[in-house]
Amino acid sequence: MTRSTAQRYANIFQSLTEAESLVMLDYLRQKGGEVTLKELADEANTSESRARGLLEELEQVYLVNENRENGETTYYYESTTVADRLRYILDRME
Repeated sequence: MTRSTAQRYANIFQSLTEAESLVMLDYLRQKGGEVTLKELADEANTSESRARGLLEELEQVYLVNENRENGETTYYYESTTVADRLRYILDRME
């Protein structure tokens, strides 16, 4: 494994160290569509500010994407190889 590949994996795992991140990611996956910041913060029982920061980390590793329209930002689960592998792991944990 190269150093850059190892760093990519480390970044992904680091973005998943907070329980709130996992709750929001799973909620987005289950919803299958766009969700507001408020709804995600409520689901994770955290502030909107904290949720936004955690979502930014998830976005940087391609697990979440955002959509900005009409002055509102919504988030959705990013269907990528990384996200699909994570979904596989989460499904096995249940």
